[in-house]
Amino acid sequence: MAKHKCPQCKKRFDYELNGWICPECGFVITAGDEESAIHQEKLELLQEQQQKAAARQARRYSSQSRHTSRPAASQQSASGMGSLIGKVIYRLICSGLLILVVFLGIGIGVFIPETMRSIEKNSDMEKPSITIEEMNKPIRAGEFSIRITQAFFPEWEEIETPEHGRYLAVRYETRGENEDDFLQDPSDVAWACLFDKTASSYLMPLYTTEMTDDDEVYSMLYGKGVMYDLSRDEGILIFLVTEPVSEYELYIVTGEENGYGQTDVLAETCCSVPLTVTEEEEEAVS
Repeated sequence: MAKHKCPQCKKRFDYELNGWICPECGFVITAGDEESAIHQEKLELLQEQQQKAAARQARRYSSQSRHTSRPAASQQSASGMGSLIGKVIYRLICSGLLILVVFLGIGIGVFIPETMRSIEKNSDMEKPSITIEEMNKPIRAGEFSIRITQAFFPEWEEIETPEHGRYLAVRYETRGENEDDFLQDPSDVAWACLFDKTASSYLMPLYTTEMTDDDEVYSMLYGKGVMYDLSRDEGILIFLVTEPVSEYELYIVTGEENGYGQTDVLAETCCSVPLTVTEEEEEAVS
């Protein structure tokens, strides 16, 4: 019968011949211990065989390396010549590609601008027309009308004075509804921005979160009608201007709805409304 190791003292003995009791330490071998010992010994035998195979492979590889290393020196000169020829061919190819790229670049630089100018010249697309409107005059935007009623510098104690510049408020009113789409409001077909003539810059309306992070102030601003778009029946747009003494124009872009963003409108017309700015807020008149 085969001998196996004792799980406790590792002495090898015949389990069945010794009644499954280790003659060295007296450990009683159970059926589970026997199966575990046999499995472990098979695993150790397999590992030993793999190690021996790896050692034989390493010796074989070392022997082959010694035999092939001798002619390597004699081939060094031929290898060096081949490397030199390869470098020469590589440089010739690079030079040819460089010349080709230069000629292509010249052609592209002349052809593409001429093509773009030709497209622009022959294009049937019309740019949005710009019209001058007055304050308190209705501006059409699809099924709606927009009227700019006031422009003033708000003196609201609840909001802090900005470190740079000053807040400019523009009050507006909207009327009308879209019978085909009751969810549509004026902000879907129109958006506004402020043009500062002195700074020659365009400004977008501020979000209330850009002016305060206080919930009570936020509610106060919302109650006054402050909004970043033209979605309310009576609302106020707030802009941060850096040139308080300047001429301002409110640009209102109108067109077809083209998405859900603040300026997602297929522009058809652009109205410029010169603003008469007052220092104090006037009472809203409908």
